[in-house]
Amino acid sequence: MGDFNAILPPTDKKSPYTIVKRCEFFGNFVDSCNLQDLGYIGPSFTWQRGGTLVRLDRALVNDAWMATFPQSIVHDLTRIKSDHRPLLLITKPDIINFEGRPFRFLAGWTLHNNFSNLVKGKWEFKGNMTDSLNKFIASVKDWNRDVYGFLGNRKRKLMRALNNIQKTLEISTSNHLIRKEREMRDELENVLDHKDLLWRQKARCDWLQLGDRNTNFFHSRTIKRRKSNRIMSLRIENGDWCSDQSILKNKAVEFFGKLYDEDQTSSRDNLKKDFARLKTSEIRSLETPISNEEIKKSLFDMAPLKAPGSDGYHAIFFQSQWDILGNDICQWVKCVFDGRPIEPELNNTLIVLVPKKESPEDFSQFRPISLCTVLYKLVMKVIANRFKVIFPKMISQEQASFIAGRSIFDNIILAQEVIHSMRSNRKGRKWMAIKLDLEKAYDRVSWDYINASLTAVGIPLFLRNVIMSAISSFTMQVLWNGVPTQKFKPKLGLRQGCPLSPYLFILCMEWLGLFIHSKIEAGTWEPTRLSRSGPPISHMFFADDLVIFCKAQMDQARLLKSILYLFCDISGHKISGRKSNIFFSKNTKADIRNQISQLLGFQEVQNLGMYLGVPLLHDRVTKSTLNFVVDKIRRKLNSWDARKLSFAGRITLAQSILLSIPNYFMQTLMIPQGVCDDIERLARQFICGSTEKKSKMALVGWDTICQPRACGGLGLRQLKDQNSSFFMKIGFSLVSKSDMLWVRALRSKYGWKSQLPETISRNQCSHLWRSLSKLWPIIRENLIWSVGDGANVWCWKDPWIPGMGPLISKIPSFSNLNLDCCVKEMVNIDGSWNLDLFRVWLSEEVINRITSIPPPPGCWSRQSDMGPLSNRNFFSSQCLLVIEREYVAPSRRMLEATMEVQGTERLTLNLGFHESLQGNGLTWSSLFGMIAWRIWKNRNLLIFQNISWQATEVVKVSSCWARQYESSRAFHKNNLQNSNSNNITNDNWVFLSTDGAVNNHTGVAAAGGVARDHEGNWITGFNHFLGVCTPMEAVIWGIMDGILILLNKGFRRITIASDNLEVVQNLLALNTEDSGIALLRRTKRIIQSAGEWNIKYVPRNRNMVADCLAKLSLNWKSNLQVFEEAPKEILDLLQVDKANGYFL
Repeated sequence: MGDFNAILPPTDKKSPYTIVKRCEFFGNFVDSCNLQDLGYIGPSFTWQRGGTLVRLDRALVNDAWMATFPQSIVHDLTRIKSDHRPLLLITKPDIINFEGRPFRFLAGWTLHNNFSNLVKGKWEFKGNMTDSLNKFIASVKDWNRDVYGFLGNRKRKLMRALNNIQKTLEISTSNHLIRKEREMRDELENVLDHKDLLWRQKARCDWLQLGDRNTNFFHSRTIKRRKSNRIMSLRIENGDWCSDQSILKNKAVEFFGKLYDEDQTSSRDNLKKDFARLKTSEIRSLETPISNEEIKKSLFDMAPLKAPGSDGYHAIFFQSQWDILGNDICQWVKCVFDGRPIEPELNNTLIVLVPKKESPEDFSQFRPISLCTVLYKLVMKVIANRFKVIFPKMISQEQASFIAGRSIFDNIILAQEVIHSMRSNRKGRKWMAIKLDLEKAYDRVSWDYINASLTAVGIPLFLRNVIMSAISSFTMQVLWNGVPTQKFKPKLGLRQGCPLSPYLFILCMEWLGLFIHSKIEAGTWEPTRLSRSGPPISHMFFADDLVIFCKAQMDQARLLKSILYLFCDISGHKISGRKSNIFFSKNTKADIRNQISQLLGFQEVQNLGMYLGVPLLHDRVTKSTLNFVVDKIRRKLNSWDARKLSFAGRITLAQSILLSIPNYFMQTLMIPQGVCDDIERLARQFICGSTEKKSKMALVGWDTICQPRACGGLGLRQLKDQNSSFFMKIGFSLVSKSDMLWVRALRSKYGWKSQLPETISRNQCSHLWRSLSKLWPIIRENLIWSVGDGANVWCWKDPWIPGMGPLISKIPSFSNLNLDCCVKEMVNIDGSWNLDLFRVWLSEEVINRITSIPPPPGCWSRQSDMGPLSNRNFFSSQCLLVIEREYVAPSRRMLEATMEVQGTERLTLNLGFHESLQGNGLTWSSLFGMIAWRIWKNRNLLIFQNISWQATEVVKVSSCWARQYESSRAFHKNNLQNSNSNNITNDNWVFLSTDGAVNNHTGVAAAGGVARDHEGNWITGFNHFLGVCTPMEAVIWGIMDGILILLNKGFRRITIASDNLEVVQNLLALNTEDSGIALLRRTKRIIQSAGEWNIKYVPRNRNMVADCLAKLSLNWKSNLQVFEEAPKEILDLLQVDKANGYFL
């Protein structure tokens, strides 16, 4: 402890004259010796000369000190004669009061063999959940004392007993003692597991779940966490520092009670009536009765060991005992939705004070985080899960937080580009960017305003009642150094910690966006644009982080002020003028800047600083720009003392934490090589286990460590490669997400003229665009089209087959090839690929790749080059097979359609009704029509493109198309007969098991599946040779084939079972369009558009029938085969499944 004459973070120095940098030598000394700063109470700086303030004096301690004096604190005293402040170290302050600490559930209890029996015997639910929980607390406390015991005592007893047995065994051997020793060892392992879980729970290490049983590490982290959370002293209203805990506790209740009790008298009459209301289908989905499955999913989505509420129960208690408590929990939740209020004890909330800055000085520098009870959060999470589905359609694109499909990086990228344009703008229109700060944004929201917003959007009444009852009847207690204070009743605000609060908040913030949009529509607000044709950009919201853009004019400033006043008046919010800033474009005159700043009451700045945690760039990205990231990693290392972990534990931490911290910044910034080197050096030293006594040499190069494990490395990733991959993701979004606001803005700004340009310009561009342009050749080379309807993808010129490139590169000569053919034109009338046509030019290796890709659905039409004989509605836009109603009396419908056509088109269509002439499976009418149409196409190719076909090619291709047309007619007729003969009702559930199989040597794949009724009786089966594809794609093929076959047979209630967990999770995901695989997107659309579905994961041993069918197809190499009777190869497996009920 003393004057080190050096600083650690740059914030330790405040000087108007010099650039502040971290002292590398001193920082390395602290890191290598594994020391930590004890912190301080009082002023931030200990030395002063003139206008320069520095923290040179500090107390540094090691873990041994912290373990011995965990409550030690340092006071910065008043400076008298010296230019340094004296430091006062107190090792045992008399401020910690352990009385009144609430009950806390121990996660280790769930591991005890007797705990479930305790729950069965002592749990009692008679309608009041609070009574049940309180009675069980009394029982579990007695059980903890009498049965579970103190882990330290249990460990010491077992160690003594084990030591005595081992001493006895050294004298004489005894089978009984050997068995006893084994039992003691097992019991000791169990106790150590319990102790490890206990300290994990106390250390709050969500990022280190498995791999190291090291209670020493967790104990050390717990001590540090408790010290950082403890509030020793604060400055009170008169400016004096106070360390009296009773006074501070009362002041905390007074401060936060006043915060949640401010008078709100404004009217809600100003709310617009044309808020975007929900659709009828969306309201119906919200009104659906709450199901047990919905409640269970919401509960199990919670983190098991998150901090508990005032009742002391973690989610792990309810999750681990669901079999016992599940019905009671579901009954209680449904009663709440039926109108019963949540019990006051369960709606009580503890407030934890989280510092906004290091060493906070007063209560305003703390963020109140609410600890709600698990059961309260369960009710709110059920509602939040329903809101999650409808909000993407209801909330405007300028709001990016908590909306599926939107990202925080969308706002960061767009903000960077707008600031770059403003900084580069030296003539023309003058713009301003305003970064607004809402004081205590969540805590000041009016409840009347929330209710008005829910009503305006059309939320059903019963949900509004549940929400408003919950948020308007809760009580609060400040958790002061672990002890709850007296309760107080808020009158406004949302709880940060409630699962529903983010959705309610962004719904309320939507009004501000509506006010701005209304002024834009009226022509009074002029938003900024990054180019003349670019989209208007007026504002960006990420929860309560607000940035607004408009012209730098006084009338615009007055309009903005009136909008903000209206919004604050109706919502209860308050703008912090002290923390809100304005940035003007360079061509804005000084007098205009001053007038606008004075009118709005915001400070003009030359740099808006950080936005959403990332610096808004006003200059080049240098090492000094991102040194704070390196400092953050150093602080993380100092707080861990993770050298107590094993080598495997250090590898896990380096991979999951150290090398992941820069990921957030690398999503939008290309980090300089120097910063990457510093971070990787810290990670390398950490992995090697360097200590204060010895700096260990790395025996393996970093390049080798960063190789995949299969190649002899440790699976770590080099930061520069990660950074490049993130920018490739941005490039992919620019190509594929044309509807996103930031994508449209960047495309317009930089003249993006085609879907996939050859190059992108680097002239006068931002940091992001310059970095992207360097990687663009690699991005473009590795992009392929995912085939949807196939209308916009050139079959021969675009890359659409993985690993193949454009198909034109696989053809030695293409003089007779129509290069302007779309993928959709290469599909037969029955929805399958026209492989005969592909085989004219391509090898069998390429054909195998094509067959693994699902053909475009719904692409057969009169306008298509492939189908002059089809009804324009013949194929569904959702399914590959024909929907039942589409092949009811097809001849009659086609005849009716023909009557509307005149001339040659009518003649061509009528050919389909001539009497059939048998020959090689063809009718003369089909073959004649195909040949005539192909001759006409060849005539056009010769005239306009100088491409000529040989007569043999015309006959070969026309015969193929005619044969496919005839087979599809027979296929539709057979399906119609099958559908009419099945006598199926919608009350029947069918159990569909599917799987895929891949040959590891050749890469070819197949899919298979079986459908059975509830008794295990065979309904149908199938298999399908796919060609070359991945195992995941093979599994999805099997599911899609199975559901389409069953739909065509008339089944509408189907349970799908698969042993591929990743596929099951993707099918259950809410968003359809974000699926990276076209086959998966198509399957999800089918599932969402027809029938009732239940999708579940099953172990592999319960899916052997489907697996066998898929493997049979690998040998048979046949196209889709449907089995009305079970093949003999799977009869034994069917009997095993039926006997064990594996099909259910």
